[in-house]
Amino acid sequence: MSHQPFFDADGIIHLHTKYSDGSGEIPDIMKDAADQQLDFIIFTDHNTLKPLKDGWEGWYGSVLAIIGMEINDRNDENHLLAMGIDELAAKNKPATEYVTEVVDRGGICFLAHPHEKRDQLPQYPPYPWKAWESRDFTGMEIWNHMSSWMEGLTEENKYQRFIHPLKSLTIPPDETLAKWDELNRERLVVGIGGSDCHAFEQEILGVKVQVFPYKVAFRAIRTTVLLETPLSPTDPFATSEAKILEALRTGRCFFVNYYRGSGKGFRFWYEMSGSELQMGDRQAFQPGVFKIFSPEIRTITLLKDGVEIARVTDTDHLTLPAAGPGVYRSVVWFNDTGWIYSNPITLL
Repeated sequence: MSHQPFFDADGIIHLHTKYSDGSGEIPDIMKDAADQQLDFIIFTDHNTLKPLKDGWEGWYGSVLAIIGMEINDRNDENHLLAMGIDELAAKNKPATEYVTEVVDRGGICFLAHPHEKRDQLPQYPPYPWKAWESRDFTGMEIWNHMSSWMEGLTEENKYQRFIHPLKSLTIPPDETLAKWDELNRERLVVGIGGSDCHAFEQEILGVKVQVFPYKVAFRAIRTTVLLETPLSPTDPFATSEAKILEALRTGRCFFVNYYRGSGKGFRFWYEMSGSELQMGDRQAFQPGVFKIFSPEIRTITLLKDGVEIARVTDTDHLTLPAAGPGVYRSVVWFNDTGWIYSNPITLL
């Protein structure tokens, strides 16, 4: 294992409540989070920080609640997940301006569902990111559960998908993965997984049911951060929040299709003579070896600049010398389904 010890913390990012268009109350959602053994939740209601002003941020037993927001422009486009701010970034500004405003306020921000294409339910149109001229965002939501579910929806499978919403999770969009690799050639762009859970109420066969109840969504796409010290409810909230946001800002994280199992224990690092690089690091090329450790025996791949350069099956580890400068990341597969996606290590 890496000489750098880390402590895993499992979280759900991108969640909506009654403060915008979700159906749940924060205390009830946090109880579900504790039942699902989560470590933190980042709430992102649309264009409001009212839950922060109302005092809902903090520890709920062993689970941390962080209040962020999802911002959009005047055309309801260019949705941005913002966190670590305590003032509202106005939604009527151009996207490039509110991205910069979040960063200038000391926050971090991620493009939400950047290549969304859903068209099966007219009342829920797609909201792709269009303002690619912006260069200040922290990262991108690479895998969004709600988008994945809706984009594959058909008349033939809709009832099955309502009943079994987790089975729709196979892989993130190819277009998003390609853009992520492209942007990381220029600078660190952190990848996260998002839930986008609203727990909408829908009528199915005359019965009103919740689509994606929170407790079900919590068993889907998670983002795991790597911390130098463990989270503890005895620590001040501000200290714990800062640790999580810093791990997200620096790319010390990976995202997981939790339906296929917990990713806790996954590690990806680069060993050089006398030092190591971790996920999110960028450094001039020196000869060394990539090491990947999976918490279960699976298929492990290593990619360079978006192209697979190594694949091993029926194992829990992969070791490979670097093939020169490039953007390297790892994927662990559960059969033909994506399971764990690392953030990149870039050799310049």
